[in-house]
Amino acid sequence: MEKIKVPLWDMLWNGKNVTDYLTPYVLSVTYEDVYHGESDTIEITIENRDLRWLQNWYPEKGDTVVLNIGYKNEPHLPCGEFEIDEIEFSGSRTGGDTVHLRGIAAPFKKSIREKRTIAYENAALSKVINLIADRNGMNAVVELDSDPTFKRIDQKQMADLTFLRELAEKYNASVKVQGNTVYFISNDRLKERKPALTIERKDIISYSLRDKTHNIYKGIIITYHDPKTKKLLKYREDWTGYKAGADYLKINEKVESLEEAKIRARAERYKYDSKEKTGRITMPGNPQVMAGLVVALKGFGLMDGNWLIERTRHTISRTGGWVTEMEVKKI
Repeated sequence: MEKIKVPLWDMLWNGKNVTDYLTPYVLSVTYEDVYHGESDTIEITIENRDLRWLQNWYPEKGDTVVLNIGYKNEPHLPCGEFEIDEIEFSGSRTGGDTVHLRGIAAPFKKSIREKRTIAYENAALSKVINLIADRNGMNAVVELDSDPTFKRIDQKQMADLTFLRELAEKYNASVKVQGNTVYFISNDRLKERKPALTIERKDIISYSLRDKTHNIYKGIIITYHDPKTKKLLKYREDWTGYKAGADYLKINEKVESLEEAKIRARAERYKYDSKEKTGRITMPGNPQVMAGLVVALKGFGLMDGNWLIERTRHTISRTGGWVTEMEVKKI
């Protein structure tokens, strides 16, 4: 007889372990993990029958929550530290009162969200990323296939996190801030990764996989500056898989070199290729499923192969146990 797994969560609230206090009241706990450019979040839904959460137990925005989820007697998934930033009360005159709390990953509430104006001169892309990380007292993990140098690049009234996301999307990379580290990884590295786990049809609850025509352009044209001739030149790259009548995508923003033009072209190509094969998978709770991992799908016919997990949503509820949902794209 197969052993029944018991899903559990444990929680620190402002440094105090409140697991035993809250367990009788919590209806569900959700942890959402995102690979690129967004903050991780948690959501907690709690019974409020005696309205104590509207009185003595009223939570404060800015309270810190550390959450772990897993199965009894097995290693737990450390979700991280979050700050409560939204509180919602609901119910009716006949009862059913609940409080819904939303928390955002703690680093995203600090200096990395402050708008600033800075010019970076004669700096490589990797140096800019490290400067931003240093400014926020964070570490940086940078993995690039090409590292263009800029004569000048401006961050105008933009938060560091927003600027990092803009750089990543321009220069064919993905960025994630997790804990005290900024991860800035070239998208070309994804295809080199070995799958962290294999997901078979028998492992899942449900799935939806989509294959569609992805390119609305037949290629890209980018204007760049040739430092040798001092002239503006055009770099053209032809694509496949486009719809009939498609035109070239033209990037009017000037770039400084042929190397930078090629990186920008790869970034745009990746953006459209990423829309070709996408999907959603729901499965029983699995602490190994995290955003940013490459997984191998097996038993899905021509959709078999390596897929990137872009987003996960782990929910432990009183009525439904632990369910893991993921958004994926073929790589």
